[in-house]
Amino acid sequence: MGANNSDIITDLSLISERILFLETRVAELTDKVSSLEVGTPAGTPAGTPAGSAGEPEKMGETAAFLEPPEGLGEWLGKGLFLQKMAVVCFILVFALLLRTFSDSGYINAAAGSLLGLAYVSILAGIGCFFYVNDRRMANVFSISGFLLLFTIVIEGHERFGTIPTNVAYAILLTALATSAFVGVRYRQAGLLTVSVIGVAVAGMVLDFPRLFFPWSGLLILLANGVAFTASERSVSGKLKWPVTLLALLFMALWSFKVFAPLERGEPVPPHVYPDWLAPFLISFVGLYLAFYVGRYFKEAKATVYDSVIPSLNVLLFFGGGVVVTDYWQQPWLFGLLTLTLALGHIALGWRLLTRKPGSAVGMAGAFVAGALAMTVAVPTVVGNVAWAIPIWALIAYGLARLSERGGSAFIRILSYLYPVFALLTGLALDIYQVGQSMSPQASLTAAASLALFGLMQYQWSRRNPPPPRSFFVDLDEHDRSALLLLLVGLAGLYLLFSMIIDLAAPMVSADPVDIMKCGRSIIINIGAIVLLIFSGRRRDPELAWIAGFLAIVGGLKVFLADLFITGGIPLVFSVLSFGLVAMTGSAVMGRWNKGLADRHGTEPARRGECAR
Repeated sequence: MGANNSDIITDLSLISERILFLETRVAELTDKVSSLEVGTPAGTPAGTPAGSAGEPEKMGETAAFLEPPEGLGEWLGKGLFLQKMAVVCFILVFALLLRTFSDSGYINAAAGSLLGLAYVSILAGIGCFFYVNDRRMANVFSISGFLLLFTIVIEGHERFGTIPTNVAYAILLTALATSAFVGVRYRQAGLLTVSVIGVAVAGMVLDFPRLFFPWSGLLILLANGVAFTASERSVSGKLKWPVTLLALLFMALWSFKVFAPLERGEPVPPHVYPDWLAPFLISFVGLYLAFYVGRYFKEAKATVYDSVIPSLNVLLFFGGGVVVTDYWQQPWLFGLLTLTLALGHIALGWRLLTRKPGSAVGMAGAFVAGALAMTVAVPTVVGNVAWAIPIWALIAYGLARLSERGGSAFIRILSYLYPVFALLTGLALDIYQVGQSMSPQASLTAAASLALFGLMQYQWSRRNPPPPRSFFVDLDEHDRSALLLLLVGLAGLYLLFSMIIDLAAPMVSADPVDIMKCGRSIIINIGAIVLLIFSGRRRDPELAWIAGFLAIVGGLKVFLADLFITGGIPLVFSVLSFGLVAMTGSAVMGRWNKGLADRHGTEPARRGECAR
């Protein structure tokens, strides 16, 4: 009995020792864990700085450095990234098995295409089921199914010939309708982006370059309609850009296919479907017109697309309309339709301007599109560019006045560029040359209108500064770009008087060449004198700089050209005109500097009188 008691006591003592050992060990481990959390080694006094702990602190820094970035694990876990990747891989495995069996001859190409279509139908059905039940993997199955569908349709039609043309387009049309319904219904921007762009691209790839244009046009037209619907339902606002650019590219390709044989005087091949071009052109232009007009009058939030799409629509009409009217052998119809389109956009802009001045959505876009259409409509209607230039100059002045009323900096910029376009177009076509194909009256009128409206618009711009808090002020705070108008006006005067001299010189001399050459130098120098006088009276540095530039140009022409290639009385007047420029410049600058000196001299005296 005593032996048993001693054995029990021994066992209890051993257990007690082990418990004490475990308690000590747990305490040490707890101390180490606490030190790692606060960055202080075990046994360090509480007041000891963390930096003096040495190696344990470095271990804590290393542990913190090796930790994954905050949110990465959560993204990988909650975002189901790895799960989605696994599903995509399994989807591809089955698709690749079908492709391998088809390439190896275990199944023929037609059966492989049918199995592939059945497979993508199952994937799309699973995706739709998941959308209805709000499952996270819905996008994976749907997008993968549509991507595989486009691959199967294109390869089955182009490479194997197992899918006929009409069947291929019908499948794409069905895919577009299905994805549009599901994407808009369940607000899936990713699904819409992949399916709509995929259908549009597939429509342009099938049978390229000999496209089945009516089918392709229908797919791209419907793709644009789906993109606009998604934008209006606030599902995807950026989808409009790629499908619009694809539409422009498609219509440009179709128009070129019709235009090329017409240019060579050959009949248009029937596989180009020229008779279908006009209906699709009207459909595209009408779709875009209905979209942005609807947004303008709903006063939706303005976007870059809303401002640009009217001009893109006009360009679309230009590219197709001129080809259609040439094919119909009715070129006058293109001018009439373009003029109607231009006036329609101008009327739209005016309606928006009067409805809500200064803040109407689309006002600038409508006016810009109308002005752009006018550049083509006016010369087509009036018959030549010379008579169109006065109308262009008037349009530029009208745009400037509209920019003030509407508070639009964009319209103001366009009003500055429009006269430059008119001037350069006339120079490129030799409008301002006497004896060319244009009549002298038309050429003189064109130059006079540029001079008149250019100077009027410059004067208006100096009396009416750009709208405040606009990007125009950010780009050109002091409105220096208005000097383009002054230069256009001066160029118009120079061209006008040059043509007058060319017309008058043969009447007063048997050898009018010297008169013509020296006369141009005199025109430049007289312009410099007039600008110097005006700049001195107004104390306007801009006019002074332009006058100095003209004086340099006039002097170079007199002493480097006229002095060596002309002679007689015309040369005398040419040199005299530059002497008058130098004399006027000296007088104006002298008075200018004297006025500055008097102003600076009287200011201290006035300050002293005020102090007394």
